[in-house]
Amino acid sequence: MRVAFVHLAALAACLPSQATAADRHSMGAIWQRSGDAIVVVPCPPGGYTDEHCRALAARHDGRLTPIGSGYMSEKLLWAGRDGATAPDAVVLGDSGGSGGFGDIFAVTFGNPIAVSRLQGERMDWATARKGARDLHLTLPFNIEFFHGAPHAGVSISPLPVIWSHGNFAVDFAWLRKRPTVSTADRAAMRRDLRHWVREGHSARPYGLDAVNVLTPLLLSGRAGEARQLLHHAWSTSPQDEQAFWTELCSAVVRHPWWTRFDLKRIPDAARILAAARRAKPQA
Repeated sequence: MRVAFVHLAALAACLPSQATAADRHSMGAIWQRSGDAIVVVPCPPGGYTDEHCRALAARHDGRLTPIGSGYMSEKLLWAGRDGATAPDAVVLGDSGGSGGFGDIFAVTFGNPIAVSRLQGERMDWATARKGARDLHLTLPFNIEFFHGAPHAGVSISPLPVIWSHGNFAVDFAWLRKRPTVSTADRAAMRRDLRHWVREGHSARPYGLDAVNVLTPLLLSGRAGEARQLLHHAWSTSPQDEQAFWTELCSAVVRHPWWTRFDLKRIPDAARILAAARRAKPQA
């Protein structure tokens, strides 16, 4: 998926074309190799108005190509090596706020410069395996507002991502490794679900311990095991149990990464999809 440029035409107009002029106006390079660099520059006029707003641009052959804008901070996540079949650099543009909204860009220098983009919430949670020759990212698979939970009540499961055929792709081999469900996890689930039922099915703040345990199982292709684990932890009516399961599967399928990375390819995904289809439409 190629980057969608937001306010970038304005950014291109305000950026100088020569490297010496760019150096005067830039706020610093966060990655460079030979004559290529990724630099932080002021946001273009006419878009974001916050005085701390920043933009990212790629410098190649003395010219700047806009990448993205609207960030409070920026970070180099990973740098490639010469000759590797991977991007030259992966950077995070963090827009700030409690939700951690931002963009991750994979930049490959050439003529033209190639940019692949991932956009979402909790992106400040993303990490990369430092020093690895091949790109290994961990992205947040975040379940937000589960059964009315506040924005701070988020469940995040790790989603492993690699570089394949010139774009981001899920590492299905790593994803299918069996996550450990400990005795303590099971006990926490039971306590959590009892509180959840007692509070009238409100996730303020209950229900998320169960989501934290079950979501990694769903993503690893163990939906059947996750369903049984929920059943054994449940203590009230089967209708309530089914409603919880349906809403969790629906939240997983609604996540942008489900479609972006074609996660219906994971084993037992049909069970997740079948449950999600029974969910009530979102208001």
